[in-house]
Amino acid sequence: MQEVCIIGNGVAGSTLALNLSTSKKFKVHLISEEADFFFSRTALMYVYMGHLTLKQTEPYERGLWNDSAINRIRGRVTALNRSAKQLKIDEHSRGTRLLNYDILVIATGSKPRFIRLA
Repeated sequence: MQEVCIIGNGVAGSTLALNLSTSKKFKVHLISEEADFFFSRTALMYVYMGHLTLKQTEPYERGLWNDSAINRIRGRVTALNRSAKQLKIDEHSRGTRLLNYDILVIATGSKPRFIRLA
């Protein structure tokens, strides 16, 4: 079984984690210090306007996450040792620990791209 570490629980990281967790080939670790559950960042404006609650921005039921084989880690990756395939993670509840991986995915966001219109 391959250890897969995914840094970032946005739409890309969460979707990948959910898909990989259905396979017996992978043990999936999803690392984020932002939230325990995936939520739609684009819907936050509706929370601030009072039209939605934060829970309503979660496209998946929390039971799906709790029933999945995904090891959710609430913390921040502070160091990466590529040659040893190891992450140093500062977890909010457990302190600092090292986590080995076979496959690493960094899904921490994107940069906007502006298109020039003629």
